[in-house]
Amino acid sequence: MSSTTSFGAANASDLAASIDILPTAGIGPAFSFERAAGKSIDQVRHACKDTSLPLPTATCVTYVFCSDLERASTESDFDPINLVWTTDTSVRLGDIENRIVLISRNGGAGCRSKNVFVKMSDHANALAKMGFGASSALIFQLHSSVVTLYHDGIIGNVNEERAFGTVSQLLIGDALEKALDYFDDTWLNAQLGHAMVWAKNEDYTHVPAENTEKLIQNQLQLALSIADMGSLVMHEILNPDGRADLLLKSETPAGTHSVVLELKVLRSFSFPKTRKDGKVSPVSDATNEASALEVVKQAYAYRKQFTAYRACARLYDMRKSHADTKIKVKSKELADKLSVELWVSEIHRTVQDKRNAKVAKELASSSTINSGK
Repeated sequence: MSSTTSFGAANASDLAASIDILPTAGIGPAFSFERAAGKSIDQVRHACKDTSLPLPTATCVTYVFCSDLERASTESDFDPINLVWTTDTSVRLGDIENRIVLISRNGGAGCRSKNVFVKMSDHANALAKMGFGASSALIFQLHSSVVTLYHDGIIGNVNEERAFGTVSQLLIGDALEKALDYFDDTWLNAQLGHAMVWAKNEDYTHVPAENTEKLIQNQLQLALSIADMGSLVMHEILNPDGRADLLLKSETPAGTHSVVLELKVLRSFSFPKTRKDGKVSPVSDATNEASALEVVKQAYAYRKQFTAYRACARLYDMRKSHADTKIKVKSKELADKLSVELWVSEIHRTVQDKRNAKVAKELASSSTINSGK
């Protein structure tokens, strides 16, 4: 009978000898950066579920993958290891904002730094100081709704930037205003738009087409839907205060994020459908002023009805002269008081008029700059 003790299929001496040839606990072929990074991204997204991104102030979160989490956490100033970090639903943004989080090679366990690091450069410097410059990492810049993936660490040559947010990009920052400006410049204030929004009247110029606001609304709904497929753009939404022109919605882990957008047209003449003689009726300044103020009030009221995050209003100035700014100034003052974002777009009758106005503005701006020298 042999005196050698067996352990399963191997004996004690064989197991002891195998210890010397075991691979290190570093990141080896079995490590999948995409899979581990995916766990971290989901975890940060869940931590931010009660928050609308981007954040108003600089906020960074860094996740860095460690070959030896236990050693790394004790050598630097980190909290105790959470063995189920990326699946722990109790972790919230306040727990990780401006922190560095060490993650195990399988993307499951983790621990956060006791110190805070506000800027992205602070995070990078801290990683280098702790010896993690070549470790795979993710840096979330929550004030920009961006996550940067460093496959080979921050000192490597490979990095990938991805949008990261709980809200569709169209609904945050100045993206919506830019999308509206682009629509105005390429359609509404271009040849195709001019042919549709201006009435064909041989006796009068600057007569808007019938149901101009509805026409613009329909075209704008299509343009915004194309601009961002992550948003649902709805129109003519009934509510106790009336009908909302456009409601932009984005589904997030924390629920629905929505933005109200109201539209109004300022005009010199009305469409002649109400007159039997075919003549046009001039639109008074008082009527235009009432419309400009009304669009702000509507946006304000509908924001409350839909519990929207933002109330926006767009004035399309189709008057014969855009020089009169009194109405626009008055509506802007009301918008500021009610926290409504008001934008004004000047719609010209022809492309040549648009070009002339653009040149005139550039000349005026150049003259102002030169006179200041």
